[in-house]
Amino acid sequence: MRFLRDLISQRLGIQVRCQDLDRLERTLSERCERLQLSDLAEYSAFLQAPGQRSDREWEQLASLLTTGETFFFRGRAHTEVLRSEILPELMRNRGQQRSLRIWSAGCSTGEEAYSIAIMLDELKANGNDWSISLLATDINLDAIAKARRGVYSDWSFRQVDPAIRQKYFRKLGNKWELDERIKKLVTFEPLNLLTDVFPSKLARDMDLILCRNVFIYFSEQDVASIVSKFAATLRPGGFLLTGHGELQGQKTDPLVKRVFSESIVLQREDASPPASMPGSASTALQVSTNPTWSDSPSSASVNAMAAATATPQPNLPPQVEPSDDSIEQIEELYKQGFHAVGLEKAMRMISKNPGDARVCCLIAEGHADLGNHKQAIDWCQQAMQSDAFSVKPQYLLANIAEAEGRYDDAKAFLRKVIYLNPSHIAAQLALAGLYQREGDLRLAEKTRLALVEMLKSKPDSSPIECHEALTVGELVQQLNQAVRHG
Repeated sequence: MRFLRDLISQRLGIQVRCQDLDRLERTLSERCERLQLSDLAEYSAFLQAPGQRSDREWEQLASLLTTGETFFFRGRAHTEVLRSEILPELMRNRGQQRSLRIWSAGCSTGEEAYSIAIMLDELKANGNDWSISLLATDINLDAIAKARRGVYSDWSFRQVDPAIRQKYFRKLGNKWELDERIKKLVTFEPLNLLTDVFPSKLARDMDLILCRNVFIYFSEQDVASIVSKFAATLRPGGFLLTGHGELQGQKTDPLVKRVFSESIVLQREDASPPASMPGSASTALQVSTNPTWSDSPSSASVNAMAAATATPQPNLPPQVEPSDDSIEQIEELYKQGFHAVGLEKAMRMISKNPGDARVCCLIAEGHADLGNHKQAIDWCQQAMQSDAFSVKPQYLLANIAEAEGRYDDAKAFLRKVIYLNPSHIAAQLALAGLYQREGDLRLAEKTRLALVEMLKSKPDSSPIECHEALTVGELVQQLNQAVRHG
């Protein structure tokens, strides 16, 4: 088993985490059975044999070991910083050349790359003639094939303004097909971030690289190698956008941190200082060239940097005294995307109220949003020790399990949530989605029908908990449609 893990790491660049070992063993055993091989030793020999059969098996294995969970405009903070800060700055800096080169690395089924294409179309809606090169790559060939088709289910639009979907997609049965004009902006190609060489003819001179929720598959050494190649692939002033906390502790020179009102992003340090954009609500700040990635800055450090610039920062977290910390304030900070600041306040609160289940949950939520899953799980367990009937830590554990590909665990936590609170809409939705993912259409339909029945007692205009952009009436319509189309 250890040899196969090393082989997978060498060939695919995928570092199998300890929590994924059981899943890996099940996957490999299923492949042995499918190929009629006697054991893992024979499967290992099969993978190392030259020829098309082993090449196809590597492709199949890559598809099975990369979860590829994504949706349009994923991550509110990143979406906002791209739409309102990074893309306008790049268009301003590249205005004379009127060209942009962008790369979605680890693109999965294409939602991220197409989201960028739609944002760019919105930004240049005044008719400016721009040359846009948008590359999207992934090791999973099945995902690339789906991305090229550009056809998606309602689930891919769960955080999308309905007006955007109506403008850029057309109804195709029970799915949605992307406008051909937007589709043509993106080129999808297979690429292995670890073993393939770049910069190359395919990936070079990039203004922006997005690589989110991909580094979790790699070892620390492999991450350093990939980040170094990304840095060489960026133009001076180009940006690298990664998942929150993914590069914590990593040396990223020659990339430096840029602090925006919504997020922290890496940039090639040989860039000219950014000019203020006329009419912009906020301006990004150039910070220290210390090449080590660390947690988001505290409110004090952000405010100190803001004081050093003449441009006001209206979107920075509110300045309050420690004594003013409250659960409501922390929840609002999280809602606005200031997870590190909110987490800092929650840690102050727990020191005064040890064992408070609500505060433990807030700390767990902050760690989860920053990508620190182990710490989030530990704080969820502390919350449950204080209050065994608390629903929130169980629901958060379900979200973490799903994000890590532990779908059986996710279902178990969701069932506990529903047992404790049968009217928990978000848990019912998530459980139906997991059943659908596994192909258990009977249970998916049963769960959705039960949810429809439960929603009948609520006003159509009421917002859905955990999905505030969705009303009861809209959800019932979507659930009925999902049941009709299976």
